[in-house]
Amino acid sequence: MDIRGGELPFATDSHFTRENGELDKRLLLVKLGIMQHRLPSSFIQQLTRYRAEGKTYTEIGRLVGLSRQRVFQIIPKFPIPEEIVERIIRARKKKAREYAKKYIKKHKEYSREYRKRNREKIREYNRKRCLVGYYKFFTIKHKLKKSGRLHLLNISKEEFNSWIVGVPRKCFYCEIPEEVSERIAPSINLSPAARRRLTIDRMDTSKPYELGNLTLACWRCNLTKSNYFSPWEMKEIAAKYITPKWKSAL
Repeated sequence: MDIRGGELPFATDSHFTRENGELDKRLLLVKLGIMQHRLPSSFIQQLTRYRAEGKTYTEIGRLVGLSRQRVFQIIPKFPIPEEIVERIIRARKKKAREYAKKYIKKHKEYSREYRKRNREKIREYNRKRCLVGYYKFFTIKHKLKKSGRLHLLNISKEEFNSWIVGVPRKCFYCEIPEEVSERIAPSINLSPAARRRLTIDRMDTSKPYELGNLTLACWRCNLTKSNYFSPWEMKEIAAKYITPKWKSAL
């Protein structure tokens, strides 16, 4: 396309005119793709300044009348000073923080309303989730990994799931069923849901989590036993003191 003669339909666009109203032929040639290099330094500085302000390539292209791809081609050819790069990073971080703050606030409000409307549904979901062996297995694995004791996990998730599905849902020491365990421990500073669930206990704390060393225990028995009593000593204590307590509460 020859633009030396004749008029162009967009030659009067403000993007291609100087302050005195004359046509900026150099910028117009760049726009048409005829001149790919030798851009004016002031124009490059303008693009760099827009980029430093945190504007995207698309936004810069709209301001100067170029495509996003052309802006992307121009700016990388001229390295941005380090202080400008830092300003771009700070601007992006600030924008991300503002978005995160707005999203978290909106999400909290939605979650609060959802929990109010679906309390029974959430309670039933949590109860069923705790019956699944994989959930308890990964909970134990996460705690051991966080405390640097992952070597104590000597059982696969398949073996753990097979064991927990087949074991009776009652405490090994006081024999309290899972559905009534909440009634015997009102003094424990835990939520009712946590008191209701049975925990995984290592009968011999000197051995790892492995088949033959695992059992289900209520919160009271697990906290009382700790690593001080043996399984059989704890069974005697529970039979003498804890079992009569929960049976009298029925």
